[in-house]
Amino acid sequence: IPLIPLPVIHKSGLSLEFQIAFRAFQYLLISFFQEKDPNFNMNDLPDKRLRCKREEIVSQIQHTQSVIINQIASAWPTQISYYRFFGNQRVSEEALGGTVSHRCRRACEGRDHVLCLSDTTQLDYSRQREQVKPDSGLGYIGDHRGWGYYAHVSQVIDPQQEELLGLSDIKLWHRSEAKRAKKTYSTPLEEKESYRWIRGCEKSGEVLAQVP
Repeated sequence: IPLIPLPVIHKSGLSLEFQIAFRAFQYLLISFFQEKDPNFNMNDLPDKRLRCKREEIVSQIQHTQSVIINQIASAWPTQISYYRFFGNQRVSEEALGGTVSHRCRRACEGRDHVLCLSDTTQLDYSRQREQVKPDSGLGYIGDHRGWGYYAHVSQVIDPQQEELLGLSDIKLWHRSEAKRAKKTYSTPLEEKESYRWIRGCEKSGEVLAQVP
């Protein structure tokens, strides 16, 4: 996958918040599927059928240049198989995130200076709330009337070459109903939502510290 020049992103006319969220999601999927490092274990998925389905999905992503299921698969049975793949417990968020940071670390090799930018966005699925299963991973956002999840993304760029190198860290979460009325002044720092900024810096530092 070619690195996306930053000027292209700036000229898109979209808000920076949306750009980062969209790029995070797109890069998360594509770099997971595209990882071809010979030193990286591509048998990370335990089932051969899952690995074959992964290759099929990435082929469609490459062909359509989209990560939206109903755009990369026109037939309903195929869409269902893709949804089942991403819903499989063995295709974990940890596996996706680990591959993303690994890819980012490799892309930073041989560079004198990189810049890490972090921001938080929320993805709102309130209109689809009645269709969402209880264990979907979605929850309260915003003023607790919205339904979706938050994404805190740490994006690494090469400011001299104007290249997007990848994501050093990504954290996804949502608010629970119990947190709605909880007073934050008595909450430990590590449990506060604002801790995401510290965590993002620490995780990104760990990833970039391993760059030769």
